[in-house]
Amino acid sequence: VYNLSCDYQLVIGAHLARQHGIPLIITPFEHLGANVSARVTRNITMPHQLSMLHQAEAVLALPVAEAEGLVALGLSPDVVHAVGSGYDPAPDDLAQVPLPEGLHAPVVAFVGRISLDKGAITAAQAVLALDGASAPAPTLALMGPLDASFDRYYRTLDERQRRRIVLLGPVSEAVKHVVLEAAEMLVLPSRVDSFGIVFLEAWAHGKPVIGARAGGIPGVIDDGVDGLLVPWGDARALSEAMQFLLRDPSLAFRLGAAGRQKTASRFTWQAVYANTERIYQQVWQAHLAQHEETAP
Repeated sequence: VYNLSCDYQLVIGAHLARQHGIPLIITPFEHLGANVSARVTRNITMPHQLSMLHQAEAVLALPVAEAEGLVALGLSPDVVHAVGSGYDPAPDDLAQVPLPEGLHAPVVAFVGRISLDKGAITAAQAVLALDGASAPAPTLALMGPLDASFDRYYRTLDERQRRRIVLLGPVSEAVKHVVLEAAEMLVLPSRVDSFGIVFLEAWAHGKPVIGARAGGIPGVIDDGVDGLLVPWGDARALSEAMQFLLRDPSLAFRLGAAGRQKTASRFTWQAVYANTERIYQQVWQAHLAQHEETAP
């Protein structure tokens, strides 16, 4: 069963597992970690959801922070496994894809729902705060569906500020990777990500990343090793982190290179699949052994 917030699928899946006497494995996509909002946590820790998790033979978390959060909720460490996530490599024909209009170097990339919870407003505030502090001033490229929360904020900006905040909206995979390749860094100061596959995509381009110390992100980014972490909603801290990377290209290169190496070794689909298959095999073998012991 995938996605704990899809209650109908969760309940039906658990019922079918009991009905047919087969193991139940859940990949919950929990947004557990540091500083997750009460609203987000409440939606993924309801009694019936926790009951289903406790019935599972295995629970597959994405980052380590999610696995630790599940254990803190009372699940056995023997049941919880951090398997990570994979990413899809960039298309081969990027040289034929032009950079979207309005982007001027240095570019700061953002990929995800353009909303308050995802940190888009914080990212915009942080970029605008660098006006005059960094020469030339960076441009923020926002890629993803536009949320009403950001739309209201964007309407308060003047024309000069809007030129620094480029709303690209939903883009193709090719355009996304072209922007990531051109960007100095990726920022995703989100509190609602259980993992953040876009970090892997940015790392695959050798780019440093900045995330929020919230949700599952601290289990993906090693602060100071392959990226930087800032408090959620802290535009000043995010602005300082951006400026830190813009002023120290050698550090930015080292962080991006470390992220690329980590992605290649741990987060390819081949590596994730092998780890997941191993857990499924262990669960199934334990199920068969238990069935043989109870057989007449």
